[in-house]
Amino acid sequence: MIDYKEVKLHDSQAMIQIINANTTYCAWARGGGKTGGGIGPRILRISEVMPRCQILLFSDTYERLETRIVPNIINFLQDKLGLVEDVDFVKYKKPPEHWAKPLIPLDKFEKVISFSSGMALCLVSLRVEGSANAFKIGRAHV
Repeated sequence: MIDYKEVKLHDSQAMIQIINANTTYCAWARGGGKTGGGIGPRILRISEVMPRCQILLFSDTYERLETRIVPNIINFLQDKLGLVEDVDFVKYKKPPEHWAKPLIPLDKFEKVISFSSGMALCLVSLRVEGSANAFKIGRAHV
C-alpha cells in the first residue's frame, strides 16, 4: 500500500508547504495557484495532523466560496491528491456516522466540508454578519 502521492507544485506553492507559516499572504496574479496548490495541500496536512479540528475558511461572500474557492480546493484534493468525495470527505451534508467527529460538535452542515479524520472545514462569509458565530476560533499550527 502506498501512503504518499507525488504532486508537482511550482516554487511559490512549494515554499508555502515547506515554510508552513501560521499566516501566509500570497500576492500572486489570478490563476497563480493560490487556492489549489497553496490551500489544498495545507488542508490535507491539517486534516492529518489535527484530526477532529474545526477550521474556518473565510471569504467576502458565500458565493465566492462555493463557486470559485471550494471547487478549486476540491479539484486539487481529488485530481492531484487522490481524495474521493463521500469516502475521504463530504461537502455540505452530514458526514457518515462511522467517521471521527469534530471535537466541537456541529448540528448544521450546509456550509461545512467534513473529512473522515473528523476535521470540519467551515465556510464563513464576511458579508453575512454572525456567520462565524459559535465556531471555535483558533490558529492551526501544523
